[in-house]
Formats: sequence, C-alpha cells, structure tokens
Amino acid sequence: SDHVEVNLILMQIFLFSVAVTGLTLAAIESERQQSRSSLILRRRELEQLNKFLSESKTLVEQEKSQDEAILFAIGDGLVVLDEQGNVTMANRMFEELTGWKRSEAIGRPLSEVLPAQNLAGETIVNKERPYSRALQAGHIVTTGIGHRPYFYVRKDGTRFPVSISVAPFMQGKRVVGSVNLFRDITREFDVDRAKSEFVSIASHQLRTPLTVIRWSADMLRKYTGHLTPPQSKYLSAIEETG
Repeated sequence: SDHVEVNLILMQIFLFSVAVTGLTLAAIESERQQSRSSLILRRRELEQLNKFLSESKTLVEQEKSQDEAILFAIGDGLVVLDEQGNVTMANRMFEELTGWKRSEAIGRPLSEVLPAQNLAGETIVNKERPYSRALQAGHIVTTGIGHRPYFYVRKDGTRFPVSISVAPFMQGKRVVGSVNLFRDITREFDVDRAKSEFVSIASHQLRTPLTVIRWSADMLRKYTGHLTPPQSKYLSAIEETG
C-alpha cells in the first residue's frame, strides 16, 4: 500500500513536471513567435523609414538643384557671405564680372576677393562697405547712381562702377550672413557723368549774355523751319556779331 502511494506521488510529480515543461516550452515558443513578429514589424518599419528618408533626400537634392539653377541664372553678380564676410556661394555672373572662379573665392573674405574703392581710387574700409552696414543695421542696403559711387576691383586689377544691393539673412533673431547682388553700371555711370559735364559747361557758358544770344539764334535757325528773307538777314547779323 505504501509502495503504491509512493508510485502515485511520483507519477503526479512526473505529470506535473511534464505539464510545467510543456507550458514553459509553449511560453517560449509564443515569445519566440512574438519576437519574430516584432522583428518583422520593426524591419518593415525600418524599410519604410529608409524609403521615406531616401525620397526626402532626393526631394531636397532636387529642390537644392533648382534653387542653385535659379541663383546661377540671375543676370547680376551674386555672392553669399557668412557673418564674418567670407564668401560661401557665388554665381556664374560673379565669375564673369570679377575674373574670379567660384572655387577660388569661396572661403575667402570678400574684401580680399573684391576690394572696393571710391571715385578717387581710395580703398573703402570694411565697416563702410554695404554688407557690413547691412549686417549692422539688419535691413537692405543699396548703392548706385544717385548714391556715393562704388567701384569693385577685378582680379586683374581693373575696376568698374557697381550698383550693390545687400540683404541680411537671419536664423531666428540673429543675423548670420548676407546676400549680395551687384551689377556693372559702367554705361549708366558714363551717361550720368556726361550729363553732369554738359550741365556744368552749359551753366558756365550761359553766364555770358553774348553766348546766350548766339545760342538763341542758333536754336531759332535749327528749329523754326523756313525763315523769310528779312528774318534770315537779322539772324545772320546776330551770328556775325557773336
């Protein structure tokens, strides 16, 4: 009887162990399945994220290429400066106007690449240049006809008059650089100088009454059309007197 009871207890322990082992194996298999499912899910998520990042990168590169194409197609010289006045970007027209290649200019101070002069040929110091004034003021600064003349000195040492527009750009509330547009205004400058010289000469000449009379007679002959013989005679007398 005791022997039978011992056997029954041993059998119960064995069955219990088998049950526990089965449950444990089932739990382990369940966890493995869950882990496998979780890994598959994470892999899919990573694949989707990678696809999204790849598409985003392509889109950013396309937008960057479009922006660069627009900047490089601008008909004016364009140069972007950092807060210290160093060149970070330039366009094709910059190269044509200055003689510098973009690769040569990038990373160098604009004051070194493009020295600025006034009409007398004196170098304009950095703090008085438009980009420095724009950074300090925080708004657009322009120069050109009607303003104090500026000249840029090319790589070969020649110079040309320029019209300059500088706009600071911000990160938050902090000015971190500037966009500089400039164009060659040699033709406008020459016309403006010729006009000034003409006005100066005319003002000087018109101070003399005899000059005024001779000039008036000349205008009458040129712009009044056909003159009668008496009118022509009088004008000839005036011109001979002059």
